Amino acid sequence: MRLLIGTLLFCLGSALIPVMNAEAYLSVVAENSDWWPPLLGFVAGLGQTGGKVVWYYAGRGSTKIPWIKKKLESPKWQGSYDRWYARTSGRPVLATALLAASGFSGFPPLAVMAVLFGALRFNLPIFTLTVLVSRALRFWVILEAAGLAWTYL
Repeated sequence: MRLLIGTLLFCLGSALIPVMNAEAYLSVVAENSDWWPPLLGFVAGLGQTGGKVVWYYAGRGSTKIPWIKKKLESPKWQGSYDRWYARTSGRPVLATALLAASGFSGFPPLAVMAVLFGALRFNLPIFTLTVLVSRALRFWVILEAAGLAWTYL
């Protein structure tokens, strides 16, 4: 049980502090644990999702910060904001697919996407579920691959 709580907390921290690497942590856990990889992947995804929701809310409140508000008044920034808004609000399936791809592959960086989706006021339950599923799958794959690698080392 300590490993699950530790994994949850470490992955929560790694979602907030970029120098904490969840993938490296899970690679070591894969060698030293008998826990079922899908369960560990889910717990790691849960921790990461919690951190990304914090970034989402940071993005949501960012449009109220005076210097960002001033930037958004410029035609260049307003145009960029409007394009992203149209992409996400006008096409929620495409936006969700982009978010899932980011969550699973790490490109574009999920922290950046979380701030952007927060600023665009994307649907929070869909955001949360998409991040949870994509991160849990990513971490499950990492745990399986690391376990396989440790077997042959």
